[in-house]
Order: sequence, then structure tokens, then C-alpha cells
Amino acid sequence: AAWVTTERPEEEQENVWVTATDLRSKTVLRCEIRVKRIHRIEIVTRLRTVTAGNSELIELIGYDQQGNLFSTLEGVEFGWRISDSVIGSLIRLQSSGFSLTHSRKVIEDSGRQTDQIIFQGKEVGNVDLTARLPNSAIESTVTLNVIEQLVLIPPPLKPIILLACSELLILAQPQSSDFNGAVRLPDLPP
Repeated sequence: AAWVTTERPEEEQENVWVTATDLRSKTVLRCEIRVKRIHRIEIVTRLRTVTAGNSELIELIGYDQQGNLFSTLEGVEFGWRISDSVIGSLIRLQSSGFSLTHSRKVIEDSGRQTDQIIFQGKEVGNVDLTARLPNSAIESTVTLNVIEQLVLIPPPLKPIILLACSELLILAQPQSSDFNGAVRLPDLPP
């Protein structure tokens, strides 16, 4: 067990000293933490494309006024919104079964949103996703593309040998529906 205190010298508006004292051994650990204001945020995704029916973890990163990257925005509340709830939806981390840290759980338990959210694609199309730092004009918007995954089905023939300028009809079927359609592949350059 330890006794933890914080101290912010008045002349240093950006530094905080955290002191932890072990109650048994009386060992004292002291750490200086530099605290900066968030100047800009950016939405980070693995890809800007999500397959309909799948989900993607979306995160925020933040920068100070000098362009330095914050190591984390964990514990900071944000507001998320999407432009079209038919194309996609936002899912709270707790509802998705995602493992939450304590500070993110506290924010979500109070009905607010954290620096991370789950986006689930529902229908094919484009949707704007916006994150905003409450009580400020600091926000970031990205366009996410929700796509349908296609399965290409070649004709049921033995090995196919095509001559130049030949055509081959291939069926394309979305994985999530019973649609059966033909698609003509583009010609290859000579």
C-alpha cells in the first residue's frame, strides 16, 4: 500500500509532481509529469474500409500546439457521431465484449464515450465519422467506406486456357446475400 499525492507548482502550469510513499518501508518515489492541452485530434483506423457486417476499432490520437503526439488519450471523454445510421453504427466498447481499462470503463459506465469506439458496417455506402472534444471546437472527421465482399465463381470447366482478346464470364456473388450476377472483368493492357 502507498500514499499518493500530486503537487502542481504555481509557476509551472504544465508540470505536475506525483509522489508515492510506501507505507511500510517509507520509500518515496517522485515523478514529474508534463501536462499539455490538446490542440488537435485525429481519427486512426487500420483501413478506411469496413466490410458490411464487420466491425472495426476506431481510436483517437492527439497533438499539442507544437505538434507533439500524446502517448495516450485514455481517460479523456469524447463525443462520437456518424452521418448515416443506416450505413453504419457506433458500438460502445463494453457492448462489444472489448477488454476495457478502468478509466475507459468509468467513462462508459457514466454514459459517455472514450477515445476508442467500435464502428460496425451495416449497408454498402460512405459514412462520415466525427469525434469531438466536449466543450471545444476540437474535432476530427473521416469518411469510412462500407463495402460488400464478393466471391468470384469461375465456370465449372477443367483447366482454362485463354487466348489474347478472349472473354470469360465469371459470376460474382456478395457473401451476405443470395444475389447471383455476372460481371465482365476488365481487359488487361497489351
